[in-house]
Amino acid sequence: MTTLTGAPTAATDGAADAAHLALGLLARRPDSLETELQKALGGGQLRMHYQPQLDMGTGRVAAMEALIRWAHPDHGLLTPAQFLPLAQSNGLMGMIDSWALRTACRDGAWLAARGYAVEVAVNVTASQLTDARFITEVETAARTANLPLELLTVEMGLRDVLGHIYAARDVALALRRRGVRVSVSDIGTGPSSPERLAQLQVGEVKVDRGLTAGLDDAAFGSAAAVRQVVEIARATGTRVVAEGIETPAQYEAARAAGCDRAQGYLLGRPAPLDDLAGLLARLH
Repeated sequence: MTTLTGAPTAATDGAADAAHLALGLLARRPDSLETELQKALGGGQLRMHYQPQLDMGTGRVAAMEALIRWAHPDHGLLTPAQFLPLAQSNGLMGMIDSWALRTACRDGAWLAARGYAVEVAVNVTASQLTDARFITEVETAARTANLPLELLTVEMGLRDVLGHIYAARDVALALRRRGVRVSVSDIGTGPSSPERLAQLQVGEVKVDRGLTAGLDDAAFGSAAAVRQVVEIARATGTRVVAEGIETPAQYEAARAAGCDRAQGYLLGRPAPLDDLAGLLARLH
């Protein structure tokens, strides 16, 4: 059961195991991988886990990020890093993204119907940003699930945004007009240019975990960088989430820097919906 105060459990997949598995899958014929993923979709092998996001002002769970898992019959529970890159290289992301969107909307509506109106964040890939049908797909998924659009957040990775800057801006504006919040992750390190992101008019930015990892060590200068992100975000009315929080010191430093929300193993690991519902029942 995921908790806010309990010690994190051990990771189930090490980096070496992930690399070994990825090489094994890569050695397979592309049509074999496609067949396996199609079976996973049709056979209920894909799972959605959720990681809670806390409001740093109230300490309450305000949102949950949807993170896909593959319950592989031979390799066990696989994380996105272990199969999504291969799926993307074989043109399979469209059907996976659609499944993830529908599932997250359904689960978010299920929680809302039980009195837990927390936002649900769904990750989208570059292929969605350039698909004219994506906006309609988002509306249809939310309407079918009976999920209020204001409880839905669409999260884009910074690399995808900067690689499709005009398409991402159009998607962000179209979703914003419909009440859906757009979030951009991995902000604050490398050529992220928070000033440039202000042009997108997104509703949320997520500070990269590589930056938050140094928040409890003054020598890294992470706190000043996070404050810069917060300052730019404040000027555009954009919410700031500190991602990858693993220690109480990082949490306090992120709050002192002005972040609105926090997410990370300290606050809860990704877990099935039932676990998150249990957490909400205890806290609310």
